[in-house]
Amino acid sequence: MVKGNIIHNSKLSNTLKKIDRKLFIPHLGSHKSYYENKPYKIAGGQTMTDIFTHAVLLEDCCSKIENILEQKANDGKNKLRVLDVGTGHGYLAYAISAYLTQHHK
Repeated sequence: MVKGNIIHNSKLSNTLKKIDRKLFIPHLGSHKSYYENKPYKIAGGQTMTDIFTHAVLLEDCCSKIENILEQKANDGKNKLRVLDVGTGHGYLAYAISAYLTQHHK
């Protein structure tokens, strides 16, 4: 995502460099590339979305979170809760959590 110049938010880029996608699809085995831009089958008939789609979703989501945090700061509030429903394998939830943890303490 970062090397493909898909991510333009430098804070998100730095966060994603620290997350290894293979942790979320370990069943592929060592013969598969975890970093190809294609979906991978995971448990329950679901798929882990391709890298490009993850990048677009994460950049959009983090942009919206930044706007909400800025609004809350202007209102004198600094707490934000995020509920993620239905990500399947947890990659997006983990990435959003890591982003918020690293950049909004």
